[in-house]
Amino acid sequence: MNLKVNPKFNKGELLNLYAALGRKDELENYDCFRKSLKKSYVIAAYDQGRLAGLVNAISDNATTVYVKDLLISPNFDKSKVGKFLIEHLKSYYKAVPKIIISTSDTDTSELVLLKSVGFEEQNQKILEYS
Repeated sequence: MNLKVNPKFNKGELLNLYAALGRKDELENYDCFRKSLKKSYVIAAYDQGRLAGLVNAISDNATTVYVKDLLISPNFDKSKVGKFLIEHLKSYYKAVPKIIISTSDTDTSELVLLKSVGFEEQNQKILEYS
């Protein structure tokens, strides 16, 4: 598996990843999405030239890292790709004491994955303003 930091994605590979995850509607405004990636630290995992997954995060580089997305194609081993991405993210932000990621209540495999790389569940509510 190969790692690319802040890669220049082609639209097709991102559309394929999001469609495979049932999240294609999130790319309706593709230009806005691309702009958000440029403002984030992005790590992509490729296997034989195919996008296996990505993680993107933002940080103040002093206290906290916020993971916006951890996306892994269902065509790949979620645990293997997820660990690969998270370990590289943790290494990059090793000087930052806290990494925060929100997960879906319904995706237990993501919880298992995150716990396996050192994350702990917190009893916090997430509020959103749109």
